[in-house]
Amino acid sequence: MAIYLLGGIVVLAVIYSFLSGPSVIRLVHQAKQDGDPSPILEVAKDLSPARRSYFFQQAIDILWRSYERELATKVLREFVTLHPDEKICQYWLQQALELEGRTARKVLGSEFLDNYYRPDVAATCGIASS
Repeated sequence: MAIYLLGGIVVLAVIYSFLSGPSVIRLVHQAKQDGDPSPILEVAKDLSPARRSYFFQQAIDILWRSYERELATKVLREFVTLHPDEKICQYWLQQALELEGRTARKVLGSEFLDNYYRPDVAATCGIASS
């Protein structure tokens, strides 16, 4: 019985740690109002790598789905810089280049794309890849 209680406490602690963090929705809303990704980027830099990766993925997805593609691409740039080996970064780079090529090339720049974009990896990615 004690093992189940301990397991339940651990699960609650993990859930609490994710829920008590900064609100991605609030930060995305602020970034959209200001036209500036700084609120998202400032909070992200203080998160652990695993939480930061998930945080970036959420922020990019919300921005992308609300057609704030330039802001999403600016956040993506920071995400890729901090997590270059994550396949999800390649997925988002490919999305940005295929769906918003002009914006993506303007925001990211050719040097950044040469250094970070790997089309061969991106071709194997889906949104659930990591």
